[in-house]
Amino acid sequence: MIITSKIPSTKRSMECFLFRVKALLHTTSSECTFWMGNLKHKYLMGQVVSSQA
Repeated sequence: MIITSKIPSTKRSMECFLFRVKALLHTTSSECTFWMGNLKHKYLMGQVVSSQA
């Protein structure tokens, strides 16, 4: 099986996990200890992909 076919499901799983952690920390009043930012789109070599592409 090609690895690129696994990317969408892996991304969904990661996002679900992060939101569950955020909800857990929110219910335990530790919201200030968790910060979630946006990831940058990068090529495999690490260069940032232009948003105007």
